[in-house]
Amino acid sequence: MSTRRDTHASTHYQNHDENNLHTSGDEEVEVDPRVLNNLSQEVRDLKIQMASMQANLQLIANQLTPPNHNTRASPRPSRAPSRHVYDFEEEEDERINLRQLPHVRRQRRIPPHPKEVKIDLPHFYGKDNVEVFLDWVAKVEQLFESHVVEEERHVSLATLSFQGHALNWWTSLVLQRRRKGLHDIEYWNDLKEALYARHVPSYYKRELLDKLQRFQQRSMSIEENRQKMELYIMRTGIEEEELTIARFLSGLNYNIRDKVELLPYRNFHNLVQMNIKVEQQLLRRPSHKDSPSFS
Repeated sequence: MSTRRDTHASTHYQNHDENNLHTSGDEEVEVDPRVLNNLSQEVRDLKIQMASMQANLQLIANQLTPPNHNTRASPRPSRAPSRHVYDFEEEEDERINLRQLPHVRRQRRIPPHPKEVKIDLPHFYGKDNVEVFLDWVAKVEQLFESHVVEEERHVSLATLSFQGHALNWWTSLVLQRRRKGLHDIEYWNDLKEALYARHVPSYYKRELLDKLQRFQQRSMSIEENRQKMELYIMRTGIEEEELTIARFLSGLNYNIRDKVELLPYRNFHNLVQMNIKVEQQLLRRPSHKDSPSFS
């Protein structure tokens, strides 16, 4: 009797466990239909996007590939591209144009290389006259700059203008440098330095400073006085305007300087203009009291 009850109980618990297991399995497999619909819709959208991307890539490849007339043209797709494809193509063309335009504009802004014209430099004879030599150097540098002559041609053009003693000196200098194993003079500054050493004595600047210190107007006009003084200042290399004004005033005649010193002036040019005006007034109204006195 006890054995039958145990067997019945065991059978009951086994059936109960199988029912529970079947119920839990049904719960794991069961899926909401709305989720399946959403997944299906997303898959369809992905397929549409992939097809559109492939069409766009095919259009770009056709644009970048140059046409080959020898090969047979590929058949057109039966399905016309969508509006999205044309928009993408226009945007791509705009980006290509924007990348090309700055490059084209930069090329247009580059000025053409100036064509070098033939120039005739003044002849230089190499005489022992410092003023003539300095004037020749100033004229040559002005022609080089105005005609945009390349630096590599400065020495060759300048030496072609040598005549007489200057040509003999240049030929001797080239031979001496080659004997000593020195390289040839190739730049204008090196040639000018050699010319200065030959034609400008070491005491030249000291003499100019002495002349500038003792400079007097005497019988010269204001304009002549100005030109001569500016030449001395340029030769000596003085750049201080205050020193130039002081030297100019100290060299004026007393009848002009006494009147100009009382007038205000801004710079050296303005001072010269006032001196010219005072000089013209004195010439219009001559007087014994305003006769020039010399220091």
